Amino acid sequence: MKWSIAGIMICLLNTMALAQHPRLDSLKSDLAHKPKFVLGLHNRYSLVAGDPVKVNGLYAGLDFNHGFRVNFGLNWMPEQHLQRSIIMVSQRRDTVTESNQMAYVSLTGEYTLIQNEKWKFTLPVLLGVGQHDQVINHSLSDNAVKTSTFILPVEAGITAMYYVREWVGIKAGLGNRLTFGKSFSSTSGPYYNLGISVFAGVIYNNVKEKIKKSNANSWVEH
Repeated sequence: MKWSIAGIMICLLNTMALAQHPRLDSLKSDLAHKPKFVLGLHNRYSLVAGDPVKVNGLYAGLDFNHGFRVNFGLNWMPEQHLQRSIIMVSQRRDTVTESNQMAYVSLTGEYTLIQNEKWKFTLPVLLGVGQHDQVINHSLSDNAVKTSTFILPVEAGITAMYYVREWVGIKAGLGNRLTFGKSFSSTSGPYYNLGISVFAGVIYNNVKEKIKKSNANSWVEH
């Protein structure tokens, strides 16, 4: 329950920040620019069934003047989450193993609050749709109980980036995920990340520009 309240508060703060007139004007100005293609990978840790698990992501999208970005992404848990407990059944020990797996596609809007040559602070908001799979095994039984649940994750938070180079940076973020559906209690919770980000889209655009200039110089020489 406390994580649900925290998630709602983060969403409200994000909305309040974007609702300010100067920021709305800035957003409109950014959207008027020609967008650039972005592509990349990311990972973060989030709570599933009360324990931190790793969630990987692959995204592609458009960046508008470095002020607003919209991404389409694929998010998944690279390893299933396992929990074991022991219960007594007719004076016999029964080991219960519960495994959880989650994957979802997402649409993310990310607004830039502050940016300079070395630092960038953004407010990302994610809307997703996917599936949560759960398998429960009992050591006293050969039958496993399998359930697949439709989920609608909503994430909001704040992210900080320090640029080491134009194409690589150190990224840290904190936020909360509310997963609407039957598995709300086991898949909702805070998320956080800390690591290195490589911007494949920037590398692609730089290589493309160099090839274009090289071809132009070659044509002039001839």
